[in-house]
Amino acid sequence: QGWRQAVEVLSTVRSMQAVAPNAFLFNTMVSACRRGKHWACSIEVVRAMVGSAVLGDVITYSIAISVFGDGSRWRNCWNTLRDMKNCLVEAQMITLNAVITAYERGCHWCAALYVVQEAQ
Repeated sequence: QGWRQAVEVLSTVRSMQAVAPNAFLFNTMVSACRRGKHWACSIEVVRAMVGSAVLGDVITYSIAISVFGDGSRWRNCWNTLRDMKNCLVEAQMITLNAVITAYERGCHWCAALYVVQEAQ
């Protein structure tokens, strides 16, 4: 139920011109969708954030990568990590762990090892 409320809040905030959505709001909504095991909803919220003027932070990217991993969208994990670097957001251990976990779930061990090597 929490993920539905999160989507409703996003819709309400976006329709109100006096309140600008921020990274914290998007992070909270993505997390709510993920906890409800609605990864497709989480991905839509991430896309909505990317389409807005809101800049993500390390939490945003880490959550997005985890969501893609949960949804077996491991290819999106690498793209998200690359986007993160392009936006000058430094990956932290939690981010790299999320990428490695996504690759592990997709049985892409070489890609996971590459991420580990790049982190060193």
